[in-house]
Amino acid sequence: MAVGGALGVEVGSVSMFERFVAALDRTCLRAVIDRTSAFDDARAAWDHLASAQHLGKVVIRCA
Repeated sequence: MAVGGALGVEVGSVSMFERFVAALDRTCLRAVIDRTSAFDDARAAWDHLASAQHLGKVVIRCA
């Protein structure tokens, strides 16, 4: 997997996102985090994501 550029999706307006986040705050729904990695380990995190062995989000801490 090539690394570089930006990945993401755009769905809906800012107000729709704000309402979505507020609804999440009122429920028990939480994101499933498979792995959290330091920025220095970003390559390994990308490799893990590319392997399709994750169940949930793969987080790379930037700070």
